[in-house]
Amino acid sequence: MEPVLSPRIISRFRSRLTLKKAALWAAALTVLLFLLLNRNGCWFYRHELRDLVLFVYVLAWLATFFALAAIWRVVLFVGTVIVLVPLVGMRGVAEMNAAPLAAAVDTLRDLNSRLQQPKNGEKHAIFPEKLPTVELSPVARKFYRFEYIPVRSEYGEIRSYRIEAVPSRRGCGLEISFTITSDNRIFWTKEGRPATSADTPLDQ
Repeated sequence: MEPVLSPRIISRFRSRLTLKKAALWAAALTVLLFLLLNRNGCWFYRHELRDLVLFVYVLAWLATFFALAAIWRVVLFVGTVIVLVPLVGMRGVAEMNAAPLAAAVDTLRDLNSRLQQPKNGEKHAIFPEKLPTVELSPVARKFYRFEYIPVRSEYGEIRSYRIEAVPSRRGCGLEISFTITSDNRIFWTKEGRPATSADTPLDQ
């Protein structure tokens, strides 16, 4: 016969909360955490629907936390902190922004190279009225808006231009704007406006 654990042994591991109450507390706190992270819609802006699975793990962790006795809650909490701190340090805001920033810069360079291609052997290029059609990467399309600003000469010809890349939604941790000019220089700013040639060059 298998040994039966006595209520005293079980009580060493279990809290006084029933499993139902532990699950309800866990669900309530998981929903609250999601609402805090998604204030102003920023969580859904930065993530995909499939990332909601993260909150399933949060729910399971909280349910376990509330179901355990106090001493085991401490053990669970300390163990989780030891595991998560290095992971969070490797996945901060800078790391999250790396892909959108790189996509914006790569798109600007791609658009610029297409505009710079000589046409009909012209030595002094006259640039088009509109940007050439380019298939943007999903990241660039989601996080940035691109605008072509032609600069006309006194004769009405487009001899120079700039292309601006502005975050499609500010206030969600991605604030840097870029601008590339017809002389292949890229500038950036964190201010709430498009970058200009008076801002910091990208190579500095």
